[in-house]
Amino acid sequence: MNIEDELRKAAEATEAAENNQHHAELMSETMMRAKAQDRLAVTDAAMTQLELKRLRARDAANRAFKREMEGPPQPLDVTSGTELAMRALEAPRWRVDGLMVAEGSTLISAVRKSGKTTLALNLVRSLLTGEPFLGEFAVTPVTGTVAVLNFEVSGPQLGRWAAEAGVPLDRLVVANLRGRRNPLSHDDDRAALALELRTRGVESLIVDPFANAYTEESQNDAGQVARFLHLLSEFARQAVGARDLVLVNHAGWQGDRSRGSSALEDWPDAIVRLTMDAYGARYLSALGRDVDVPEGRLEFDPETRRLTLDRSANKWSVEHNTRRDELVDAIVAVVTEVPGVGTRALQDELTSRAVKFAKTAVQPAVDTAVATGRVVRRVEGSKKALYPPAAPSVPSVPQCPAGVPGTVPSVPPLIGAGDGRGLRDVEAGGLERDSLEGRAEA
Repeated sequence: MNIEDELRKAAEATEAAENNQHHAELMSETMMRAKAQDRLAVTDAAMTQLELKRLRARDAANRAFKREMEGPPQPLDVTSGTELAMRALEAPRWRVDGLMVAEGSTLISAVRKSGKTTLALNLVRSLLTGEPFLGEFAVTPVTGTVAVLNFEVSGPQLGRWAAEAGVPLDRLVVANLRGRRNPLSHDDDRAALALELRTRGVESLIVDPFANAYTEESQNDAGQVARFLHLLSEFARQAVGARDLVLVNHAGWQGDRSRGSSALEDWPDAIVRLTMDAYGARYLSALGRDVDVPEGRLEFDPETRRLTLDRSANKWSVEHNTRRDELVDAIVAVVTEVPGVGTRALQDELTSRAVKFAKTAVQPAVDTAVATGRVVRRVEGSKKALYPPAAPSVPSVPQCPAGVPGTVPSVPPLIGAGDGRGLRDVEAGGLERDSLEGRAEA
């Protein structure tokens, strides 16, 4: 074998050895990777089991906390129709007759600055005293207390209003929450508030207003609003033990519906609406399950902060009568300045004075002015002319017959007229009773 063959064999042997070494290295690397993957798989499985254990523990803790907050489970109320009807005969039907059902949920929807807090305080007074609500609706009074979750006005202001409205203050419970953390949004706060209200014997709960008490993100989301209302009902009835729940909410610009999702108006047993007209008068109406109260005007006594309902007047009639009276005043002013004016010329005069009116409203307003004696209508040929009423005639003073003195009848002076004395002096203590009687007998 020559040297070239030996060199070729040596090269082939070297190449084979290198290939075997590379193969061995590849096999070793593959085995190492497999082992690493096995270790990772074992680690992932362990971590998964650990996370499952944590989730189970958290879920068990949540369920235990919910049971703790809800109290012991209540038995299901499944009964026959006959028994249910017997319960209805025994239980009171109304808290406020025709307006608030007993153990029900009521929504007060009020346009801004229409006096919803004043209305709520009038309701509180009636619930505690049993006096008719708004002077119209019979009330079954509570035996415990009434609580207000006050999210909107300052505590001192609400206290002053309540005192002025004649609310029995010793049975009114107020949670002042304006500018504070919403306790309904936090489990611990909600539980503490519920315990405080339950301890104080709260039977009726008023939440004012919805927008500030709301715990979700969007007031226009039906699901979120329904979830909050369920939370509020559970809080009021199960945690607090209240029988009646009243939620106050702002209405939209037109006042015909509450702000927020329609789910808000699907929830209550009755909706009480508080609206205003262009002249600032307030009106109340209600609609719900067995509730149908037509719109009536609210009368407000500023000294006692008491509201009464006038069922004979509604927004349409009041606005109509107010516009009519304004038009009558304008017509009287024209007739006074332009005596003898006819109907067509009267309309032209009203237009020139920038008086807003409907042509169909002019004749009824003229008829009203004539009927009340503020305008006189005369027929002059083929047209009817309008004149101001004639000035009352002044009776003539009787004259003494010539040569007969002292025959003019004496006219006693009117007390409080002419010389500035009389009743003003009595009020100021300037006249004695004897002198006053002497003047009256003169």
